[in-house]
Amino acid sequence: MFFSDFWKIISTCFGYPVNKSIECSGRGKCIDDDVCNCISAIGMECEIPLCFNIPANDSNVCNGHGNCTNTDECKCEIGWEGIDCNIHQCFGISSLDASVCSGNGNCLSMDVCECNENWFGEQCNITKCFEIFSNDSNVCSGHGTCINTDECHCKNGWEADECNVPKC
Repeated sequence: MFFSDFWKIISTCFGYPVNKSIECSGRGKCIDDDVCNCISAIGMECEIPLCFNIPANDSNVCNGHGNCTNTDECKCEIGWEGIDCNIHQCFGISSLDASVCSGNGNCLSMDVCECNENWFGEQCNITKCFEIFSNDSNVCSGHGTCINTDECHCKNGWEADECNVPKC
């Protein structure tokens, strides 16, 4: 029970008992008959939470990349992260992570990598060894793996820069 003034006792608010967790949607206090004083929410019954001072029903809530599920709690869409969904990802890796874009580029926007020099592919995971792309079966003369620009790791039995000389 709450006394709103000296002569009036408020026992319910929008049909719910006062001093219960459901009073004013759990985001405020009833201050008069069916009148809520909202805390971090808006609406007659404080039913719309605020996420970082933006109402949950506003298209800009959670930077437009998620849903406000409770006061200052965003559930981000796939490809977005951060407390208010302000950080994009590239192929499931945070744009802030050093390993984004295979560690060989920058994540410009969701799933868009800008590769460093000598790195190619959607995820910047392809380089060249002696003008042959690292994902080509003929790279390193077919006897090794291209691990960096013009750097072959030869299979057993092969040597030289391009893995084209058999070991005796």
